[in-house]
Amino acid sequence: MIQALIRLYYKRWAAWGRISVPGLRDALDFMVSEVGEVMDAVLRVENKDFIRNHPTEGPISYDDVAEELFDVIMMGCVALTILGYDLLDVGTAKLRRIDERKFGEYSAALSLEEQYAVCPYPEPPVVVED
Repeated sequence: MIQALIRLYYKRWAAWGRISVPGLRDALDFMVSEVGEVMDAVLRVENKDFIRNHPTEGPISYDDVAEELFDVIMMGCVALTILGYDLLDVGTAKLRRIDERKFGEYSAALSLEEQYAVCPYPEPPVVVED
């Protein structure tokens, strides 16, 4: 779903002549550069006493970090689309391989609900679809 949304916006922006749709190499290059922007945002949020060569206008927060992280994800989705892969399919297959390889015995003993109960990450936001 997120890939379709990104594709929709890219088509819209390209139709307006406001953006060039990147190829695989460009998408990966942009993704790497966005990782640097994520780290810069984290440094600005967590180390406010550091003197920066290029200070930002106004305060910065984890909302800014989240936006930069989305830029990384967006470029990853663009690359997956170019290669003909679906993020959910690739992600599901990868998580299952990790689960089987690293946690096979433990994973088989507990249901997903039981495993989730001991997960250290916060609850994901509830998504309401129209």
